[in-house]
Amino acid sequence: MLNALINQLKGNARIKKIIYVIGFLIGLAILIFLIYDVGIGSVYGAILSANIYYVILAFLILTLVLFLGGLNIVLFAICLGHKRRPFEIISTYILNWVVSQVVPIRISSLSLLLLLKKSKIKIKDGVAIILVDKIITLTALLALTAIGLFYFFPTNSVIKYPILFVILLLFITVLTLSARSERFLLSMLNSLKISSFVANNLEGFSLASKKIMRYKRLIIFNTLITFVKLLITALITYTIFLGFGAKANVFEFLLISIVVSALASLPITNAGLGVRELSAVVLYAQLMGIDRTVIASTYLIFLFLKYVFSIVFLIIYSLVKFTNGISKRMFSY
Repeated sequence: MLNALINQLKGNARIKKIIYVIGFLIGLAILIFLIYDVGIGSVYGAILSANIYYVILAFLILTLVLFLGGLNIVLFAICLGHKRRPFEIISTYILNWVVSQVVPIRISSLSLLLLLKKSKIKIKDGVAIILVDKIITLTALLALTAIGLFYFFPTNSVIKYPILFVILLLFITVLTLSARSERFLLSMLNSLKISSFVANNLEGFSLASKKIMRYKRLIIFNTLITFVKLLITALITYTIFLGFGAKANVFEFLLISIVVSALASLPITNAGLGVRELSAVVLYAQLMGIDRTVIASTYLIFLFLKYVFSIVFLIIYSLVKFTNGISKRMFSY
């Protein structure tokens, strides 16, 4: 059945790949322009001067962030009765993130949905888990971003952005929890001539979402984990920044880092490539007076760490899968 769903998605795959590759090239162009504008020699020299111990610490923090993200998915899966394979679900979440970093196309939540299906989680349950997790993440990101915007900018110039976020959040909430919206979505899929297989597997995701939302304590715990995850993510760049021997107000640095993350999450380039680095240089230089070379080098090292983590994880993941495959074949005889 999974193959049937995948085949349904291949129709527009070529057009989507072209769009996503264009987005990747735009991000790469922004990144090259930024390095050239700041100064290739200056950036190169700054990167070489970074303290390796702080870089290693940042790598470990990144690992913790991804583990927490996978843990959120595990908690929601438990709500729906999927109590087995917690580490498999976490590794699946990390794999989805990793692929989105190393492949020059945008990997959406759909890929995570398909990977969760391989972990024996039904499509409707996967949709519910991903959407509720997105709602909580958006809520946390909205709250922290709003704090940053109101802290650095006049109220009247930024009030519209949180309002737009709230409207979007309410729309997603209604889409997730409303049975009527579920029927609307299914009828829309049918009108688009999507197979009955897809519709049948999606049917019931709003009920699954409501079931998750009944676990109030778990929702609160998940929300706390999400806030901690966002703050720890901001600490990654701050840790690298300290490796240059630089100093800055921690509170302000973290706030700007979260605003940068919000900007990078906009669907402009693949995984925010270029957008994250450019917005970081502009905001830190303008709002905190931090040297452009230092902050550009900080975010370039962060980008490098994400690629290193992705490659290392893919190697380990492939080796584990290969080893498990050999073990199964040996015991089958």
